[in-house]
Amino acid sequence: MSALTPGQAHALLDILTHRETYNAEIELFKTPGIINEYGPPFQDRSTVSKSPVLQKLFNTFVVPIPGLRDVDQVFWTKRVGPIVDDLAKANLSESYDKGSMGIRKTLATAISALIEYPARGVLGGLPGRDVAYDPSQPYDVRNQHDLANAFREFLRQIVYGDLLDELFDKAAESDDLQAHSQMVIAAHQHIVVNLASLVHYVLVTSPKGQMLLSLIERTNRLIPYRIIRQTLRIGNAATMINGMVKLVLAKMSIGAVTNWIGLSTGADEGMNLLQTIIYTVLSWDIRELESRASKLEKSKDIPSKDQISAVLAYTKLTREEQEALREISKTASVSIIHAILTASPSNPSTTLSNDRHRFLLEYLAIQLSIRDREQIINVLCKSNPDNLTVAIRDIVTIYDPIIRNLHIAVDLSGTVSDFERFVNDMIKTAKINDSAKQSASAPSAPGVEEFVALFERHQKSCHVFLHQFCKNGAKATELWRDYAKYAVKQFRQPESTSTEGGAGGFDDTLSKLVNELGEADRKIVIEQMDAYEAYLQELSRKTNRRMASVVASDLAEATAALAKKPARKQTKKGPGNFLFKWQELLDSTQITPSVAVGGRVRSGKDVDMKTASGVDLTGDKKPVSTTKPETDGSGAATSTSNGELNEPAQMPDVRRTVELLLPRFKEALATGK
Repeated sequence: MSALTPGQAHALLDILTHRETYNAEIELFKTPGIINEYGPPFQDRSTVSKSPVLQKLFNTFVVPIPGLRDVDQVFWTKRVGPIVDDLAKANLSESYDKGSMGIRKTLATAISALIEYPARGVLGGLPGRDVAYDPSQPYDVRNQHDLANAFREFLRQIVYGDLLDELFDKAAESDDLQAHSQMVIAAHQHIVVNLASLVHYVLVTSPKGQMLLSLIERTNRLIPYRIIRQTLRIGNAATMINGMVKLVLAKMSIGAVTNWIGLSTGADEGMNLLQTIIYTVLSWDIRELESRASKLEKSKDIPSKDQISAVLAYTKLTREEQEALREISKTASVSIIHAILTASPSNPSTTLSNDRHRFLLEYLAIQLSIRDREQIINVLCKSNPDNLTVAIRDIVTIYDPIIRNLHIAVDLSGTVSDFERFVNDMIKTAKINDSAKQSASAPSAPGVEEFVALFERHQKSCHVFLHQFCKNGAKATELWRDYAKYAVKQFRQPESTSTEGGAGGFDDTLSKLVNELGEADRKIVIEQMDAYEAYLQELSRKTNRRMASVVASDLAEATAALAKKPARKQTKKGPGNFLFKWQELLDSTQITPSVAVGGRVRSGKDVDMKTASGVDLTGDKKPVSTTKPETDGSGAATSTSNGELNEPAQMPDVRRTVELLLPRFKEALATGK
């Protein structure tokens, strides 16, 4: 049997990790009890994990973090595990039922699209072990190719060289970015642009971005920054820590007192500051949703009470019962509303006009949103025992020596002020004003360049923090230096790896999986790998064009300012292959048919889905970002040979490859065979 080419191996590892991370693992966390089959640190090492990618990353990078590595297993099994399981038991709603994608779906898919990159890095390793490094190589931060080359060299020197020690030493010497080498400066700019691109996509481009921004803004208003700063200014570290714990976690209620002195057991102790913030923000949402439901119920020509009651009863069904109705909806080409009415014990009429059907779809979405928030409040704020508060107390106890060292080394009060300024600036930057209130010349939404400028305005405060930490916190610095060295070693390819590119240390495993297939299946898989390899190359080209556009726009802004000329249009979608992967996960989300009978199951890429997902809690449509064609960096739109504008890259059909290889891939990860 022949081995895979480097391109095929790279494509196959990308396919399998992309599907495994989200569809086969992250979505599993909706299943009650799944945390009991996660493996270490929640169970002993003999447990075969059902989430091998996430478990490997968690055990490799999270558990060994300084401080966390010292916690007892009870912390994971009795504190964190029950919170995860309680959220699964809460049976939070599905996008399919709500007719749109919510904030949880948006964030879960974003996390998945990011996690799959370190997953591939751990499995295959970083290529370039033997690439010669030229310290004198110049880099231009206004050149897209230089930024990309600098970042690749930065990663190679971090993983295989001694750049990590150099970064710690330089940070201890100075908080000036210019004190570092040109390669580090260019790589830093590459990271800034990609980070800005991610935040822009989350808060501006994604359909739920403005709702998420509103959630952040409400939460930010409730954080008592002034009191926190005053507490952090206390000179004695023990007193400061005690004051912060009391501020954030103390519960002042009769129930807390009677439980403490033994007069009661399990009485409601009220909520601490953290829980109060969570409760208040979600309660605001609930009130707006209830007001919207009330207005809906008072509208003309509404469905019958039996139909409304059947829809309301659906929100109280078990996960299994709801999933059974979803399957009926998908297989019978009927909407979830029709499936609910058909299965309802009260036998309501299934005959609905289009308007009444839309009413019930919206009503179901509202009631599910209310229930979601109530369940989150119950798990995080009203559970007994209060695992969240106890878990945070355990963390503070474990981190006490590190916090004391940090208190001596860093101006924590000033750091909080810097953070507050950044969040306020981010909220201001990300807001999309109502188009009706804008002048004709005003932009419809902030561009990626505005977020790059946001991070550039505030990066100095981060540099100052790192300088103070590395210069004054010797003990804590060494702990994190040792951890960082351990972490980057996990991305090294075995010295026996001879092929550049491909899947590195995972080449042999992937070749074995493919060679075990029959001839016909193997041919299909190879064809799909080749198509996917071409797709990845196209993503890289698009990312390069977007990066060039952002960099060119940044330079053009400065030139225009000097010449007092109008600035060029800003880039509406930033660089990063992960953005395309994230969008693919959103686009593949299944949504209930829009008509009662005979409709197709919709997906996240449908135009009406993007519009519906942009509706806020009050039922109003949030302003959405408008996108312009991709450019080549000079402002000119790229086009195909026939002169038509390029369409977004479409992920090829790899379903057969996933069906044939994903189970064996998962088994190989879980068992190491």
